[in-house]
Amino acid sequence: MDESIYRLIGLAFRAGKVLTGHDEIIRTLKEGKGRLLIVTEDISGKARKEYVSFAEEREVGIKEFGLKEKLGHAVGKTARPAVLVTEAGFANTISSKIEQRRI
Repeated sequence: MDESIYRLIGLAFRAGKVLTGHDEIIRTLKEGKGRLLIVTEDISGKARKEYVSFAEEREVGIKEFGLKEKLGHAVGKTARPAVLVTEAGFANTISSKIEQRRI
């Protein structure tokens, strides 16, 4: 199940609907344009707090999923502690799949 979520995140990235850089994510969250923030299970406490704080202020959905290395690989980059989905359709589908894996 996890691999299908990583593939979906990669697809959304290739469609231009996922942001991966720290500054880009924070700027977009400040602008209120994000739909779903995905933070990894192995993100540092300080980084998690910063990302989550901005997302909560803008009422952006937040999900914890995966590991930095795998998330980075999914989007063709080095390790990524967080990504931001900017399109509602992808955000809803990814969020739903993350929820389903917990059942």
